[in-house]
Order: sequence, then structure tokens, then C-alpha cells
Amino acid sequence: MLALGHFRIAGCSLTDSRFSVVENGEGKQLILHMPLPYRPVPQAVWNTDLFAILIVPIYWLVTAIHRAIKKPVPPPRALFEITPDRFHMELVDPETGERTTLECDPAKIVELRKNQYSPGMWIHVTGQTMETHLGDIDTQTIELMCEELREMIRSDMEQKQ
Repeated sequence: MLALGHFRIAGCSLTDSRFSVVENGEGKQLILHMPLPYRPVPQAVWNTDLFAILIVPIYWLVTAIHRAIKKPVPPPRALFEITPDRFHMELVDPETGERTTLECDPAKIVELRKNQYSPGMWIHVTGQTMETHLGDIDTQTIELMCEELREMIRSDMEQKQ
């Protein structure tokens, strides 16, 4: 772990940090970094069927020029924000850039673990969802993230009481 001021950053290792944990006054955030290069093509472009053969290379060229000029920072692959009252998960698809969000009370989370039957992270929220997410992330990172998220939820639930 590496301490930076009032932040605590943890990950797989100090040299190859796939995710980081940041503590602030309100709660904690776990940020899974986007693999580079990040060059999403929106699903609407792919859905142009035969025209995609023409449109996708033009789209890549225009966005490459934009990236060269603006140098945008890629969004996190996954962002988990945990406070005693709120669990917020935001996922960004690395291929299309589409965002998936989930917001719930941390007390309603029944399971948060590596999926036993397929790659990814299994999350079960009572009355809301039972799904696998982050299927493209390696098993070791998923296990470390789930362990860290469970600990963050556990510590916030203890603070709440």
C-alpha cells in the first residue's frame, strides 16, 4: 500500500496497479483503471451493418485526430463508491464506451465475489440484480477487488452502527 496525503492507494502491486482505493471524507472509492489503448466505437456505429465497413475506419480516423489534439483521459473501467448509506457501481465497456450503473444500499448486497462458473465478478443485490460483470478482467484482479470491496462495505457498515 502507498500512502499519499489523506489517500490510501492499494492494488495488485506498486509497480502494476490495476486498481486503486481512495479514501475521502464521505466514503471510499475503488477505481479499476481502463486498459490502454482506449478507443471505443459506439454500438450505433457498429449497427450500421454493411456501412460499418466504411464508417468505422472513418470514425477511428476522426477520433485519432481528436485524441492527438485533445489527449483525453480515459474513464475508469470500473468505479465503485461506497459510503455507509450507498453503494454505487459504474462500469464502462472498453469497446463501445457504454456505461452501466448500479446504485443500492450496501446492506442489500448479498454476494460480491468472483463468479464460480464464468469469468467476472458476481454481484447479488436483494430485489435488484443477480449478474456477472467485468468478464474481461483476469481472475486475480477480480478476487483482489472483491476482497477489497467486501472489506470496504464491512468497515462502512460498522461505522454506520
